[in-house]
Amino acid sequence: MAVLPVCQDCCQIVTVNKNGKIETHSPEPYGERACNASGLLTGRVRDIVVSSALRAHAVRRSRPTTSWGPVRVHKSGLLPRMPDAAPDAMPAPKWLPHLKGGTLASVTLPAAGWLGVWLPGYAKPTQAYRVEALTQRNVTSAWSARMECWTVNNQHFLSVANALMRRHEKILVGREYNPREKCTSSCKAARGPLCTCSCHAKHHGGGRWMAGWCVAEEFGTVVDGSRWHWMITGKA
Repeated sequence: MAVLPVCQDCCQIVTVNKNGKIETHSPEPYGERACNASGLLTGRVRDIVVSSALRAHAVRRSRPTTSWGPVRVHKSGLLPRMPDAAPDAMPAPKWLPHLKGGTLASVTLPAAGWLGVWLPGYAKPTQAYRVEALTQRNVTSAWSARMECWTVNNQHFLSVANALMRRHEKILVGREYNPREKCTSSCKAARGPLCTCSCHAKHHGGGRWMAGWCVAEEFGTVVDGSRWHWMITGKA
């Protein structure tokens, strides 16, 4: 019976080098983008025992992507952008924060309107399918030409953010806020994540809506005169 190393993040068969690190591989069979576990130690790998050829087809080996070189993580925790998975992959919205030309899967809360969702490295039809997969079947998503990303009702902010974190090691969470809007007692009594005051909703319910999040970095930007607060975060 064969023993195969399988990535815990993407469930693909992988190769572990002599240093105990996972070789660069794709999260999809024969895909062209790197899994976030590439280059990490073997804590992200589990062994499976294959007792028959039929079972061996249950997990497919990713095509090696060694031409990309080792995966390096910036000191902020933001992963560099990998080559686009599709030749017609859409460019990231210009107003999203970039690091050395890279973007993370993102969910954003404007002060008004629906939340924005961005998935890097995909063509528009594939993005549409994957955004719908993040939400319930009866939730409507729509393309916003103004925001240059997909939009979903902001009541689904937490479910979309948590679903993204289950699929990506780190994501970018942004919210538009008013620095002159003070955090009042009514704001502190609120429980959910929707807020435009200067506390960034961190005082809502004592911040319990962020339970299970691990924030790696926070920073601010100005977009068309509006203030935005950003967090690079993942699951604790």
